[in-house]
Amino acid sequence: MRVRFGGGRPRWPLWALAGVLLALAHLADAWAYENLLTWDEDRLGRRDWYRLGRVMGYLPTWVLLGAGLVLVDLVRVRRMPPALPATGLKTPRELRVGAARLVLGATISGGFAEVLKLVIGRERPGPAWEGYVFRPLFDGFRDGSNLGMPSSHAAVAFGAAWALRRAFPGCGWVVRPLASWCAVGRMQAGDHYFSDVMAGAMVGWLGARLAERFTR
Repeated sequence: MRVRFGGGRPRWPLWALAGVLLALAHLADAWAYENLLTWDEDRLGRRDWYRLGRVMGYLPTWVLLGAGLVLVDLVRVRRMPPALPATGLKTPRELRVGAARLVLGATISGGFAEVLKLVIGRERPGPAWEGYVFRPLFDGFRDGSNLGMPSSHAAVAFGAAWALRRAFPGCGWVVRPLASWCAVGRMQAGDHYFSDVMAGAMVGWLGARLAERFTR
């Protein structure tokens, strides 16, 4: 299958914008490190609002939601009228495709992020800002611990958010802030730099678009 984005339109402005945003995120890493990092992950982990954000980057969350959408379709076929006007999805197939894109978008995004971590080999933040620590290229395949670029939680959260936004028009005002909440929480916990979560968000966008193409 040949995957294309944006039809016949040139794609370089989009990739250029992504490069600029990622460069700006790197420039902001030191500021975010100093102002967002708490270094008390145990205490932070007991906060309900933090756990809510983190679960947005947990793949089973979206697998369960996708299964729930399929169950809604099954119940609707038996007990409800043949349309769901509030969602904008008119047929059972559209609802099932939306569920598939949600699960596939989150899965592809998380998988891409995990592989990129192993390739890039940039370690998570340390106890003091001293710049980035890189391992040799591809060294992550030997030891994949303590790698953070890109954030797989952010990738999963944004992959699911973009997929939901496309399948259910109007819900982006809810799911994208939740994905951003997840990203901020990962920085507060000291697990990621700002550029890690920015790269994760970009991987999530790409994963959602691939999921959409694969389910047409």
